[in-house]
Amino acid sequence: MTSDAARLLAAARGAQEAGRPEAALSAAWQAFDLAPGDLDAKRLLARLLRNHPKLARPERREALTRLLTDQQVDPTHIASAGWHAFLATETLSPEALAARAEADPLVHHLLEQSPVAWLEAERAFTALRRWLLLSGRWRDFPRLVEALRVQATLNGGAWLRDEAEEAALAAAPDAPIAATYAPPPWSASAALSFADPVTLAVAGQYRSWPYPPWSRVTPPRPTTLPDRVAALHGGRPSDLPIAADLLVAGCGTGREAALTALNYPDAKIVAIDFSETSLTYARQRCAGIPNLEFRLLDLHLVADLGTSFDFISCSGVLHHLPAPEAGWAALAALH
Repeated sequence: MTSDAARLLAAARGAQEAGRPEAALSAAWQAFDLAPGDLDAKRLLARLLRNHPKLARPERREALTRLLTDQQVDPTHIASAGWHAFLATETLSPEALAARAEADPLVHHLLEQSPVAWLEAERAFTALRRWLLLSGRWRDFPRLVEALRVQATLNGGAWLRDEAEEAALAAAPDAPIAATYAPPPWSASAALSFADPVTLAVAGQYRSWPYPPWSRVTPPRPTTLPDRVAALHGGRPSDLPIAADLLVAGCGTGREAALTALNYPDAKIVAIDFSETSLTYARQRCAGIPNLEFRLLDLHLVADLGTSFDFISCSGVLHHLPAPEAGWAALAALH
């Protein structure tokens, strides 16, 4: 990084701390222009855009497109800013909006990299999808239809539809436009059975829709478990090993497990979940991470792994259990 870029990054951080987001974003953009490959420049810019998406400008659409596809940047940090930049023009007719969206790589990547989380964008493209279907004009916009299909896999088919759309879909269920309304059902090669009705209901939900959806993780800076624990405890050393054994209990679709494995490359991570559908999703997303293993296992039976762990992560899981204390006790016994 050049000295000018470093100076601008420092100015951006200072403006951010002073509560001046426009000045912070202006300096961050300038630093990014000087050093577009610098990790700190990209991630500071991404954080500012995530926190202040309405400050995104249409003239930055090309740079926003690059950030959306950058493997070192979380696409969810860029998505709302990208939608603001694309939709910050006059209101367009459905045909005009379809033509713009068909030709604009920013829209393609916005739809394909992250679930749409900005309400105005969801409304605009829900209405556009309806027009494409009911007018039959979807055949004229194949790139847009493909991007909408990918978006449906990310959002689980959550966008609203009306009776007219339902009738049109029923008449042509195999048409490419139909895939923009709902993803194909997930199938799993194995499934656990549960006697408790609460666990059965929760498992059924995750079997039908792996959640949360994600496209990639932003690789964290590698560290070791003892260094991380020391940082959390004022520098006091621990007796934890560098080649640690870590358990992610209730890993879902695998994002936390992937981040953990990338954060501690010298450790071995075992990730368990009771939904084979979620694990299928996780294995697809995490292919190529060598120190990560997924196992289909009920958390209550975690002793069946036959090993102890130096660190156990269990996030957003225990409150789903019929008896959270029992799940806690099963995990605590492995430490």
